[in-house]
Amino acid sequence: MLEFTPSEAEALIEKYRKELHSFLLRRVACAETANDLLQDVFLRLVNLKSSEPILNPRAFVYRIAANLATDHLRKHRDTVDLDSAVIKDISEARAEPEAIVFSQQQIGLCEQALSELSPLSLKILMMSRFA
Repeated sequence: MLEFTPSEAEALIEKYRKELHSFLLRRVACAETANDLLQDVFLRLVNLKSSEPILNPRAFVYRIAANLATDHLRKHRDTVDLDSAVIKDISEARAEPEAIVFSQQQIGLCEQALSELSPLSLKILMMSRFA
């Protein structure tokens, strides 16, 4: 049975750390989340018990990373969507000062998230939402 010791898993992650981090960063558009997902890749490796040999370790850790990124995006997809109540609150002319500040912060976060996307990701997002 194939199992990774913590030191073997760490060595494998360290070998591909930079490129895995860049890969995850492109997927989730947040450096902190990419770091968290890298730690999750390590945990998956340490907890792995497989009867099949791993022929391509690099591809294997990339598959784990891609799956974790996809799971993360699915889990957080609903929290990113603006619902009509939030849009209505933002558009009201008589908004409270706290609501105005909150709205400005939300817009700033959206702008920051969009600026962190790669040009291709931004184009895909724009085409999927506005085309």
